[in-house]
Amino acid sequence: MAQALSLEAAYLEGDDPVAQSGIHGGRERWVAERSPLVGAVEKSGDFLDVGCANGLLLSDVVGWTLERGIHLVP
Repeated sequence: MAQALSLEAAYLEGDDPVAQSGIHGGRERWVAERSPLVGAVEKSGDFLDVGCANGLLLSDVVGWTLERGIHLVP
């Protein structure tokens, strides 16, 4: 349990949502490494992100697919 609390504290210590999601290297790296995920989404519908840390990935996936005319319900 102590290890989980330590990990949680490390993720949330800064105010950068990308760093809080476990990635260091900024927004550009985040988008480059995460946005290809939406290539697998072909139609509108529900989307479940299990273990979504601070929710940034889920939020971005909804936005990235919307840019392609696909509406996801998180």
